[in-house]
Amino acid sequence: MVEECQGSKVPIQEFADRVTGIFVPFVVLTATAAFLSWMLFPGFHLRIVEYFNFPWSNPAAPLFTLAFLAGTAVLVISCPCALGLATPTALMVGSGLGAENGILIRSGEAIQTMKDVKVIAFDKTGTITRGRPEVTDIIPLNGYSKDDVLLYAGSIEAASEHPVGAAIVELARGWDVAHGG
Repeated sequence: MVEECQGSKVPIQEFADRVTGIFVPFVVLTATAAFLSWMLFPGFHLRIVEYFNFPWSNPAAPLFTLAFLAGTAVLVISCPCALGLATPTALMVGSGLGAENGILIRSGEAIQTMKDVKVIAFDKTGTITRGRPEVTDIIPLNGYSKDDVLLYAGSIEAASEHPVGAAIVELARGWDVAHGG
């Protein structure tokens, strides 16, 4: 289930994929234009570099190196990797941490919709505090005793695979031993 969740696409990821599909070619074209601009108009660019005299700039470097650094700078600064990788990475981390803490998430969309949740209500069967259902009270009716209720309920649920049925059988077995049956 965790692998299925991690492999699913959330709606925001589909949006990020659409944006990245436009953004990446634009960035590559801009980086290529920066490289070509340096190669075609080196005097223009060198005057700008010399005017600002930044400590990291070296106007004495070979022209190809300056052009290559300009193109690389465009790629690094506008790197679309963060946009394309952040969403699936967040999905994997969220579902993985949930699984480590006993929370299984069926789909990536569930993680995204959790941001809108204001209230969570749980039924109290023991699954939250102990990790499995547990019978806490027996209230017999119509003149039956607790022993009778557990005997009948335990007998009926003995072949059940349901977690609540297993909790009834577990209590019935323990009750039987504790009460000398």
